[in-house]
Amino acid sequence: MDPNDRDKYWENRVEKLDRQLGGLNHEREAYKKQLKDLEARQAHAPPREQPQVQRAIEETQRAIRRSMDASALLRTHLQVSDDKEPGEITAAFRSINRAIDGLCRDIGEDMAKLRPAGEGSPVKTSLNVRDMAIVRQILYPQGFTKPSLIESSSGGRPMDEFVELALQFLINRDIDYHIFQPFHPLLKPEANKYVTELYEGVRRRDPQVVSGRWRVSTFEAHQAIHDQSGVQRWLDNYISQLIHYLLQPFLVAVYGELACMNAKHKQAIASVVTRAYEWNQMVKTEVILLDFHPSLFPTGAPYESKGMKSIERTPAPSATEPILATVTLGLESSEALGGGRTPKFVWQEQAVVLTNAYFES
Repeated sequence: MDPNDRDKYWENRVEKLDRQLGGLNHEREAYKKQLKDLEARQAHAPPREQPQVQRAIEETQRAIRRSMDASALLRTHLQVSDDKEPGEITAAFRSINRAIDGLCRDIGEDMAKLRPAGEGSPVKTSLNVRDMAIVRQILYPQGFTKPSLIESSSGGRPMDEFVELALQFLINRDIDYHIFQPFHPLLKPEANKYVTELYEGVRRRDPQVVSGRWRVSTFEAHQAIHDQSGVQRWLDNYISQLIHYLLQPFLVAVYGELACMNAKHKQAIASVVTRAYEWNQMVKTEVILLDFHPSLFPTGAPYESKGMKSIERTPAPSATEPILATVTLGLESSEALGGGRTPKFVWQEQAVVLTNAYFES
C-alpha cells in the first residue's frame, strides 16, 4: 500500500468509528423517545392492549441496551492506541525483505567465484547443475512441475539469476512456514492448529479490539513458558537446520562439493532469521488494532495484480499466467469485524513474484 494511502486508511478508520458512534447516539435517543411514548400509551391503554404494549416496551429496552453496548465498544476502539503505526510495521517488514535479497545476491556472487576451472562442463544454466534430482527435490518437495524456476519449454535459466532467485524463494518459503504462519513459532503442530482455529473463531465472533487483546494475551502466555535461553536455543537450532539441511545441500547440488557458505553468509542468515522472529513477536504482542499477515503465493498460482507485482524489468503478466515463485513476501493487514463476519483485509505490501516473462524480456 502506498504510504499516503496507508495514512488515509488509518485516518478514515477513526473517522468511520466517530460516525458510527454518532449514529448510535442518534439511534439511542430515538429509542428513548419511543420508550417514553410507549410508557405513556401503556398508562392509558385498555387491558386487552396491555400485553402488546408491554412486549413493545421490553423490545425497545433491549434495543437501548444493545445500542449502549455497541457505543461502549466503539469508545474502547477509539481509546485503544498502538505504539506501532502500520507504516512503521510495514517499513520494518520491508527491511527484512531487503536483507534477504542482499543475502541471496551475496551468496550467489560468492558461489560463482568458486566454480572449479577445468573440472567437467561449465555450469552455464540451471540445466547444468551437478545433481538435478536433489535440486528438484529441494525446490519442489511436493512434485516437479513445468514451467518451473529450473526450466521452461525452451531451455534452462541463466545460472547466476537462477541461484539468486532460488535462494530467495527457499529462504522466504522456510521463514514463512516456520516463523510467520504459526500462531507462535514454538508451538507444536497439533497445539498450533488448535490455537489457530480458536483464534479464527474469536475473530469471526468479536471485533478487532477484543480479538487483538485475545491474541496478545494468548501469545504472551505461551511465550512465558519459554525463557530467553529457550527461545535462543530454538532459533539456533532452526538457523542450523536452514543452513545445513536446506541451503547448503542446494548449493552443493548446483555447484558441487566445493560450494560452501562462509561465516559471513551464516551470520547474515542468523541475523535475518532473528529479525523475522522479533518482527513476528512484535506484531503479535504490541499491536491490537490490526493483525498482520506475511503472504507467500504458491508456485503455479495464477497471477493477480491485487496482491502480486512482477519482479523488476518484467511487464505485468496476464491474469491467468502461473507464477514460478514468490521471491519477496507480501504483507496484508486485517481488521476483525465480529458478528460472524469475515475480517477486512488490506494489502500493505504486494508480494514480488517471478514469471517466465522475466527470462524472456
